[in-house]
Amino acid sequence: MTATRTLDLARHGEEVSDILSINTSEPIDLREDAKIRINRFHTTETLDLAIPEVVDPTRWEAGLLDMVSRPRTLDIVDPFSIPYGALDVRRDPILSTTTYPDLYARELPLSLVIRRVLHGAQSWYRHHRKQIGRIVVGLLVFSIPVLSYVAYALTHGYQTLQDLAGVRTPETIRTMIRSARGDFERASFLFSPFSWIPIGQIDTVRRSAAGGLTLTRGLDMIAQALPATLSGSTVTRDIVDPLAYRAAARDISPLASLGIENPTDWIVANKAILEQAKTELQSAGEIYGGVIPTGERTIRMQKIGKTLSRLATLLDWSLTNDTQIENMLGHTNPQRYIVFNQNRDEIRANGGFPGSILSFTLYKGNILDYHADDVYYYDWNLYPYKEIPPPGIALLTGSYGLRDVNYYPDFHETLDRANSFIERSGDASVTTAIAIHQGIIEDILDKTGPITLSGVAVSFDSHNFSRLMSTLVENRYAQVDTPKDILFRFGSALLSHIQSKNLSLDILDIMEKNRQDGEILFASRDTEIDTWLAQYQKKLPWQQSSSPNWIYPLWTSVSGNKSDRYIDRTYQATVKKIEGCKYENTITLSTHHTFAKSDTEELRSYFKQFNITDKNEQAKLEFIQGDGKNRAFVRVYVPLGSTLIGAGSDITVTSSEHATVFSTLIETPVGASTSKSWRYTLDIPACESYTGSVEWTRQPGLRSVIVK
Repeated sequence: MTATRTLDLARHGEEVSDILSINTSEPIDLREDAKIRINRFHTTETLDLAIPEVVDPTRWEAGLLDMVSRPRTLDIVDPFSIPYGALDVRRDPILSTTTYPDLYARELPLSLVIRRVLHGAQSWYRHHRKQIGRIVVGLLVFSIPVLSYVAYALTHGYQTLQDLAGVRTPETIRTMIRSARGDFERASFLFSPFSWIPIGQIDTVRRSAAGGLTLTRGLDMIAQALPATLSGSTVTRDIVDPLAYRAAARDISPLASLGIENPTDWIVANKAILEQAKTELQSAGEIYGGVIPTGERTIRMQKIGKTLSRLATLLDWSLTNDTQIENMLGHTNPQRYIVFNQNRDEIRANGGFPGSILSFTLYKGNILDYHADDVYYYDWNLYPYKEIPPPGIALLTGSYGLRDVNYYPDFHETLDRANSFIERSGDASVTTAIAIHQGIIEDILDKTGPITLSGVAVSFDSHNFSRLMSTLVENRYAQVDTPKDILFRFGSALLSHIQSKNLSLDILDIMEKNRQDGEILFASRDTEIDTWLAQYQKKLPWQQSSSPNWIYPLWTSVSGNKSDRYIDRTYQATVKKIEGCKYENTITLSTHHTFAKSDTEELRSYFKQFNITDKNEQAKLEFIQGDGKNRAFVRVYVPLGSTLIGAGSDITVTSSEHATVFSTLIETPVGASTSKSWRYTLDIPACESYTGSVEWTRQPGLRSVIVK
């Protein structure tokens, strides 16, 4: 059967008849996946299947479409995607878009599709270019005051944050943080229409606003937790002690100016807020840190980002270890601390001679009964006992006191001996001890630059600190209570300098490096605190070593001077297998005394600057400062059970719980070198995997050590 049907197309509201005739002997199948075959197809030049408002082909293009591009099939497509050249072949209304499609279409080459889009865009622009121009001009006019205000808001917000450094009133702090937060909120909102523009400067401004807003959100959380009123001054007691060599005692409440009487109580009550603040600080650090460094401003933003990330990390560490930290801060029970300020130019097992002692009690985060004392306060004024000094110290003095307790390799034993002396002196029992030396101060001075004290004509720097400070202390320069007064003045000035330059995190980095290197020691008589601290303490070789064949030389100065400042040390060891798992070590310890004419000239320049004219005093100071023979009592710790062979009578062999100890005296005149060698055997357990390596452990405080 043959049926002929004429279809009408509704084209832009016009009825067009006799456009398309379909002759078929089969029923027309209009299912979605069906196709119909066209035997005869013709489109006149005056009637194209394209929509003129979208694509307006030329006569040549229309002819090309007729001859080449138009397929002889019409494919059924989704009724909502009306492609180029679509025909509606139905007269009836659409009843269902899923079961009865209404469009037949043909595919076009990609190049023509692209041209269609471009041509349409050009046509749209030609029709609307005036409106576009008006919009662009309007945006430019609008953007000038908006961007000006954004710049003002950012400047004002950051200046407000900077001004917070000198504010201690809680309500003022809250008000200033809210003000800065408002600045950053307005800046972020007004700048958001511009933030999508892919320009580096735009991204920098966006990060400045977003970072400031995130930062102030975190600060605002903390500020809202501050008490409403102040509780008092930071120093509540300052009483001069009548005893010689003892400085005034002080009670210091570090957060009292913020209205926080007991810091640990406040911390415990606001842990959730601190956790949220940590998250905001971390986010702000990431925002600032992601800026592309293109100039001074962006480099400063990156530095701020690193600082905030560090603060967030420290806060996270504190919250993770909150129980142990609260214990150390004396949240429940007071904790008594001493800090050994050691001089490594008179070397001792724990880092140096402890010329001064800091002592204080931590209770609920406050510092109570703080003293900065000359070590001789304890030795000369408080304890009436005289003890026989241990070997080595006996070569220098016939008495033994707090000044020599850091003789022991294990700092726990040093703490026990120190506490024994302190208890007998009448002071409170010590819970925890810390040992540092002036090498850390020299590292800090490398970062801060020179420090100048009023009344001191020469500035302190990392090069001259040890020589200059030692000269002033030995000469009792500007002494009020103790010869160490000038040292305590320097400590206060250094802290002020660090605060003024915002170097606190840099100083933490220096302290952390020295801790990892084993230059900072700590131990506690509180079992819980000591167990927690142990993970941060460098291990002794018999506790942990990468080699079963380890050597730990410990030098104790018995020179009576500070010549260890000028001693270069060299360690050398050779290993020979004897039989089975028995090995023989040959070790050599070498020293070289580098004190030179230039060092004498530097010392004499200080004599001139500080009016030290007495010849005997000058000669004494030159000797004390290192112009004299270096004498060191050396104990070499090796694995327990080692046996000395082939050595003279000047080597003494003893044993401790963990090691065999070889002891000797090494003397090095000015400008000279000295070496001492000996051999010993040891058994290496499970020696099948032993490679013949030797691990030397470096003693805290040594200046120059070369291992060959």
